[in-house]
Amino acid sequence: MLDGLLLSIYEQLLRESDGPDDEQVFVHPFDPRLTVVILYPTSPQYTAASKLFRSHMTHAFLLFDKRLVALDGAVVEQDWFTTDHFDVIMAHELAHFLLKHRERSRNNERQADWLGIKLLLGNDRRTAADLLVKLYKKRYRRSWAESKPVVVP
Repeated sequence: MLDGLLLSIYEQLLRESDGPDDEQVFVHPFDPRLTVVILYPTSPQYTAASKLFRSHMTHAFLLFDKRLVALDGAVVEQDWFTTDHFDVIMAHELAHFLLKHRERSRNNERQADWLGIKLLLGNDRRTAADLLVKLYKKRYRRSWAESKPVVVP
């Protein structure tokens, strides 16, 4: 069911857009194989996507087979949201792609966070990496440096 809903959103994105205020579409900042779409609340696809954002308590998700990262535009518009938060999300979703994660699990999320930190450091995003290191410690109750390294297949 989730795959069907994600595919439906993707197909609608290809067909519809009421203008630049509804969506922003661009190449992933760390990997040109991925496309990023920010779905704003005025987008026709936002209602369906926002259900996924809320039900999974996430700000973004990856459509693996379509190589598409969907980001919640309502979150992007929040005062607290910074470029570091954006970079953390981009690195995390790219990590899911590199690790070939096709389903959500606590272990997959931990691996994506771990590799996300490495990706941020490798892309000279130190303050974003520091933010994700703090989130990692809070989420998993252990430090990133002490955690078992994640190997990209």
